[in-house]
Amino acid sequence: MNCRHGQALDHTEKNTGSAADYYQLLGGMNDCVKAYGGKDPVSFIGDASDPKRVKNRLVAEEMRYIYRSRVLNPRFMEGLKPHGYRGAQEITKIIEYTFGWDATSDAADDWQYQAFAEHFLFDEKNRQWIEENNP
Repeated sequence: MNCRHGQALDHTEKNTGSAADYYQLLGGMNDCVKAYGGKDPVSFIGDASDPKRVKNRLVAEEMRYIYRSRVLNPRFMEGLKPHGYRGAQEITKIIEYTFGWDATSDAADDWQYQAFAEHFLFDEKNRQWIEENNP
């Protein structure tokens, strides 16, 4: 069984690390292929947010891209702060979705978990803000 499948993104508002649907559907398909097909599937994320520069990435590459460009970007954290408890809740979703992708598709690296912990939990200012806004 040779299985290649993917998911397309057509805007920058959401990405595969910002909604559970992505890892539930595409990740679930990956897990099914692995369990019943006996092989690792090849899955791509198509980024068509700029139709003139469409990009395809493997799921694990997409997760690395999301962490480098969004999750660990200091501007992302600053953008969450005006939203109070709801902004802090977004942080819990990030790790949930990372676990989901890792469980279904082996798509997260150890450095991502470490960087998440250092950035959101071990950083005193960030952790304090989270505790104050969504204990």
